[in-house]
Amino acid sequence: MDVYGDTYDFARLLLQRGMAALYLVAFYGVLRDFRALLGENGLEPVPRFLARVSFRKAPSVFHWRYSDRLAMTLRWIGATLATLALVGVVSAEGSSASLAALRRPGRRPPPAPG
Repeated sequence: MDVYGDTYDFARLLLQRGMAALYLVAFYGVLRDFRALLGENGLEPVPRFLARVSFRKAPSVFHWRYSDRLAMTLRWIGATLATLALVGVVSAEGSSASLAALRRPGRRPPPAPG
């Protein structure tokens, strides 16, 4: 496999697996700490935060409906997709979509390139 040639398969593979590893670490942290910090009875509960901000200011799937069970289900889906991407079963795009949906409400997304 020629890294410096016309194909960038190896570089793409390294980038995808590296991103999958980062997502897996992120979802592991979310699985461990989310309920205590942002759950319905956490330090800063998501439902109370969402009541103060609009969807436009803090886009999140949790504006539609929030429960700790739904949040846990989405976290496990994201962790599973990250694991599958890490071992090469699926591409990493599925995990990035899950991570975008689960990001902490109120945090602004990065600006679009270009």
